[in-house]
Amino acid sequence: MKKLSLFVILILLASLSCYGVIWMNYSECAYTGQCEEEGRESSGGWINQLIIEGAGYFLQSHSDFQLFLNRIELSELYGTNFKELRIILYMAGFNMNAAKGTYFELKAVSGAIPYNPIVIDKLRTFDYERFLEEKGLNSAVFSRVKGFLIKGDVTGAYESVFSDTVDLLDRLENIKKDIDKDTIPDISKLWELNQKYSDALFFGQYISMIFKEIQ
Repeated sequence: MKKLSLFVILILLASLSCYGVIWMNYSECAYTGQCEEEGRESSGGWINQLIIEGAGYFLQSHSDFQLFLNRIELSELYGTNFKELRIILYMAGFNMNAAKGTYFELKAVSGAIPYNPIVIDKLRTFDYERFLEEKGLNSAVFSRVKGFLIKGDVTGAYESVFSDTVDLLDRLENIKKDIDKDTIPDISKLWELNQKYSDALFFGQYISMIFKEIQ
């Protein structure tokens, strides 16, 4: 059991390292003074720093929840350790709450910085349908991304991510209420939350992919 736990944690950490370079990155280039023409500055601007912080918290919360699902999956074989489940959910909520605070700051900061008109024009003229087809992306999530970027509303995309963190945090708290009663949550709650995490993950990834494409 201990070997399995270590293996799962290593897999989750590996996933975090991979996702950390693709979630909402490059979008700071939509703002004046936050990105050089040939690419992001090595130190990054204020917006870039907030993006990295927010991504770190979000992705860690995602990893925490995947570990929670792992424990639920194995509970039928090894029994349910509610104490461990409470700790895992606490960390998932702690990190999501930190992501929420970071994105609250990000949407405020970005709203006070002028857009880079060259980058915004590229977003407005980008061939979204071709990109969707070529990359084989989730059309529902991509449509949401397109709705913001085709209008050049990058700050609106940040506000949407903030709303996602609020929703995810509420769902985590709802599941934690069951665990605090030593009750396994209804499986539909877990499926729905897992789907919400996935949608938010792809939302940030698709934004990174598009900004990388127009560089």
